Parts: sequence; C-alpha cells; structure tokens
Amino acid sequence: QGPSEVHAAALEAATAIRGQTNDLYGLGPRLMVVLGSGCGDVAKNITPVHEISYADIPGMPQSTVAGHKGALLIGTYTADAIPVLAFQGRKHVYEGASAQEVSFSLYLAKALGVEAAIMTTATGIVPNPGTKPGDADRYPAAVGTVFLVASYNPNQLPSSLRGPIG
Repeated sequence: QGPSEVHAAALEAATAIRGQTNDLYGLGPRLMVVLGSGCGDVAKNITPVHEISYADIPGMPQSTVAGHKGALLIGTYTADAIPVLAFQGRKHVYEGASAQEVSFSLYLAKALGVEAAIMTTATGIVPNPGTKPGDADRYPAAVGTVFLVASYNPNQLPSSLRGPIG
C-alpha cells in the first residue's frame, strides 16, 4: 500500500466516523493527540462526547501494545474545552506494521479536519548503557516526564509520505 491508498482508506473511514457521530457532534476538532505508553491518564482530562473502538473504524490498524486502549475519543480537553481527537494508542513499526499503517491515524485525523498533532513517545525512558534494574538514577528522565524532542533522524525508517497522494 502506498500513500494514495492510505489516503483513500482514511477518507472512507472519516466518512464512516462522520456518519456515526453526526459530523463529530459539531465540535470541529483541529487538534489530534496520540496517547502512547504511560500517557493513558491524559484521557482523564478529556470530556468525551463519543468513543470509537479502533476495531469499529474501517482500515484502522490495531495496536497490540499493553496500555494502548485502542480507541478514538472525540471530545474536549480540560476546562478550556479545546476540541480534540484523542487516539488511545497506535500501531508501531516494531509490531510489524508498514510506514503507511503507522501513519493511518494521521491521514484519518487530517481527513476529519485536524490541523495540528501532539504525539507522545516513550523516548525518555530508554536507559543509559550499563543500567541495571533498579538504577533509576541512570535513566535520562523518569517515566511520565514531559519533554520536547527537538529533532529526530527521519532517515531511519521509510517515509509514509513517499509517493503521490490522490
């Protein structure tokens, strides 16, 4: 599957979601949040209007990672009532997924009108070399610490955006 097939599948899924939710209940979410390992509690700050299991979203890859609920929340975030699409988990390359499968939620969110995304990652919990269990002081950041990844090496994996769309 290339980008144009993923794009087409995402458009089909977006149409199904809009039909199930009366066009997202008029919320018009412009922000996507992907809640990965250790970030599931962020969903407690979202007032859900609707929850859809990934199994009920056409074409949506299923995550097999523990702690990834596998559901899309449509709702508002915090007291500021920011309309969001919150993806509770995602499919990873290390689960055997292609770059296109990994990026399906991005294509879907874009098809639903999202303009910005916040992606979470377990980057900060990778231990320093030589770390043994219980050596918490050797970890660069504690589990749950929030920090900004300012750069990454996009050449490590094939790009899900390679090829024509549409």
